[in-house]
Amino acid sequence: PHPLLVITRIQLAGSYLAAGDFAAAQIQAERAASNCAMPGFTHPYCAQTDLLLARIALDSDRMDDAQRLALQARDTSIKTFGVHSPEVGRPFLVLGQIATRRGERDAALAAFDRGIAELKPDSAAGRVGRLLRADALHQFDDVDGASAMVAELQPLAEELGAVERGRLWTLSAELALARGDRAALQVALTALESTLPDRHPQWIARRAALQAPR
Repeated sequence: PHPLLVITRIQLAGSYLAAGDFAAAQIQAERAASNCAMPGFTHPYCAQTDLLLARIALDSDRMDDAQRLALQARDTSIKTFGVHSPEVGRPFLVLGQIATRRGERDAALAAFDRGIAELKPDSAAGRVGRLLRADALHQFDDVDGASAMVAELQPLAEELGAVERGRLWTLSAELALARGDRAALQVALTALESTLPDRHPQWIARRAALQAPR
């Protein structure tokens, strides 16, 4: 396999994942992983294959697979890039999401904190990590903590990708509703209307719940 083939398959799998086509994402990610497993073939991008497979498993609700693959991705990234690197930070964000789904607050927040620190809080990926951490606090019923983090991210909304921007305003609206802040809720809903569609089933359901008549 040529390195560009592996890179292309990883990118293609990521595109399928973003589009919500988990089966197609799985096929391309597995092909990339198979290329990387061939004797004598090494490339730094190969460290991303387990992480991509972990993200697919997470979004497909295969939590045991997601945990195993995310831990492998963490270990491979540390071996490839060293103890401290942005590439090391990415698996920790996935481990934080897994712990959140499992209701493990301390483990989730610790993983997010490590991931954000490695990625740097003001980088594009670091801001995504901060959004994930804010959402985790919301899932753990820490409305004040989540609201504080969201308030820090709102002025940076235009610097997020379209999908993350939509998720930020979805979360902002949920938190405003939880606080009973009608003005903030209206601001968030208005901003939400201008974002591109999010194809992730859980976020689609959350947005639909906000937009349902009250």
